[in-house]
Amino acid sequence: KFSKIVLIGHSEGSLVAMLAANKTNGYISLAGAGRSIDFILKDQLLAQAPFWKEEIELGLNTLKSQQPYENKNQMLESIFRKSVQAYMMSWMQIDPAVEIKKLQVPILIINGTKDIQVKETEAEILHQAKPDATLVILENMNHVLKNIHGDLGENYKSYTDPNLPLHPELSKVILDFITKM
Repeated sequence: KFSKIVLIGHSEGSLVAMLAANKTNGYISLAGAGRSIDFILKDQLLAQAPFWKEEIELGLNTLKSQQPYENKNQMLESIFRKSVQAYMMSWMQIDPAVEIKKLQVPILIINGTKDIQVKETEAEILHQAKPDATLVILENMNHVLKNIHGDLGENYKSYTDPNLPLHPELSKVILDFITKM
């Protein structure tokens, strides 16, 4: 009953949708990473805790090499706890820039200039890997797809405010892409 099926994935979901998109009519990445998750986590963690650089790098490198990591730092437990290590090891083996090259469907890559989790450079990496994809960088859109005009504090607050609307251009960009497919 449907004429088109387009997968849209946000953040980690962008990679999940990417891996299944060849069985659809199109793919949209919202704030999706262009590099494997170990690089993204390293950037995110070091931005918050540069003083734990050695522990962070050791943990990520150990998991990337498919070995369990014995974390001794309670502050890093959410990333390195035993219950997520097999998942992390598996996820680290997938390079989004390699996977996007395999797609044979129309692709839209969207990111925002105020995304503090997945920088717009990640969208540019995806676009470099797949130059025929459409790349849209929305001014002032953050990771949770909200329009942010203020400082970092406003950006953080937007994560828990369900009353804030989505970025005003986001729906139009998505609908235009799907309509023109």
